[in-house]
Amino acid sequence: WLWCSERKMVGSREIVHERSTDADENDDESPLRIAFAVDGEPANEDAPPCDGLEYLRRVRKEAAALPTVVRSSKARARSVDGDDSKWRPTNPDLPAASSRSLLPARLWEEVLLDTFTRVRSRLRLACTGSASGCTSPPLPAASDCAGWEAFCLGAAAQAPLMSVLARFDQRSTMEVLDVLHARLVRDGHVTPPLCRWVFSLLARLEVALPSVHAASLRALLRTCARLRAGAGTDTDHGGAPLAALAEPASSAEVAHLNILITILGLFFGQASQEELHACAPSST
Repeated sequence: WLWCSERKMVGSREIVHERSTDADENDDESPLRIAFAVDGEPANEDAPPCDGLEYLRRVRKEAAALPTVVRSSKARARSVDGDDSKWRPTNPDLPAASSRSLLPARLWEEVLLDTFTRVRSRLRLACTGSASGCTSPPLPAASDCAGWEAFCLGAAAQAPLMSVLARFDQRSTMEVLDVLHARLVRDGHVTPPLCRWVFSLLARLEVALPSVHAASLRALLRTCARLRAGAGTDTDHGGAPLAALAEPASSAEVAHLNILITILGLFFGQASQEELHACAPSST
């Protein structure tokens, strides 16, 4: 670029305008419009610039030495030799059930997902309607893991009522789910109160999730699948009701695990139906 100066007097002040002779003088939208007017050549270029004007002089000198048009040759794609699968992230398979009697029937899954969808719709209406103004017990602080365990599973545990769930946003819902997941891992078995709370919190959760929340749901799904795989019972749970609390403990626990596995895997898309119905090779 070649820089030209135009000087004119406005009253008692002299106004200096600089312009590039290479730029289109009629193009008011040009991104090369001058912001600061400097003159002279850079001094002592071996040392750092002493002020902003000296820096601009060096920028102007460097710009004047550049060509108006720069052409770049097309870069060749880098070829990859051999198998690169070891560098790709992997998603481990879910633990397979030890017996087909632990797996729910497809019709049971459909009924559960339909029930879950209707619960979500009612909960959404309640959270935006008059139910959101109902009184509810005070909630623990977001970082109080022990407080949330006592609130959901303690001796004086609260039920997951709509008036309580209406006070949850997406972030607090995931935080409480993580607390209950940690409790599930620590205890090694699912209880009816824990299943009710996880079911209710999942009903409060949006389907479109950020990757970190989806990873948390996948981890919860793996935990439930691992517990179901180790159940090792011959009782048929394919048609277990959604709240099998009157059945023996082992049967009820597998039913609760199947509820959570189906919702996490199929409704929230954390596993395919084939993956959820996988069975160990030695199963019968």
